[in-house]
Amino acid sequence: MKDGWDGLQRAVLWDEIGEASWLGPEGCESVACDTTGELHVGYTTRIRNNVRSACMWRRNAEGFKSIHPEGYLGSAAMGIDGETPYGFGEKPDEDGDRGEARPILWTDGGATAKDLLPETDFSGGEINHAMQGIQVGYVWSEVGDIDFTQDEQACLWSGAAETACLLHPLLDQKFFKSRADAVMVSENKIQVLGTAWIGPSNELALAGRDVLWTYGLAN
Repeated sequence: MKDGWDGLQRAVLWDEIGEASWLGPEGCESVACDTTGELHVGYTTRIRNNVRSACMWRRNAEGFKSIHPEGYLGSAAMGIDGETPYGFGEKPDEDGDRGEARPILWTDGGATAKDLLPETDFSGGEINHAMQGIQVGYVWSEVGDIDFTQDEQACLWSGAAETACLLHPLLDQKFFKSRADAVMVSENKIQVLGTAWIGPSNELALAGRDVLWTYGLAN
């Protein structure tokens, strides 16, 4: 590891011979969550308030760029699809505190943040994975007293809130909640891998079942 480490959590980049370098920036902690090899995404955390802010790096520390969206209290870039980071943002609630997570997609080199939460009864959501312009994750409308989201529904997007497609209704009614965890896009189909849970929504300890959704694409 690099000499002079100050004990803070820092995003690190290893080169082809195993040499490590800090991605920075100075004055805060940082985490790198995904990379294309050229472009890295993650978040920084200010020590004084423990609030996360989405960021990206191109190549090295000198390529650092904050992509924290205006109007949000917290944010994080959790993955990247080509040149498009994705993650979540937290808007302030009625009391001005950090609210529920909302699915965010960054375009235009990180300059534009798109909130993908459908304009319905949903109050929060997250993107878990993206490939070739297709994003998958889950949305919810009810949060319990211990911040446990009780009615998660697997969801698929293609770059905008109005493209949201709920996958949960395609499941048997015995499943009360679901998440989409990964997507594979090929020439003739989209496959979404996820998890679904059986049981009443007020039970916390329930075994999840693996689920595969498949969509055929017109040639």
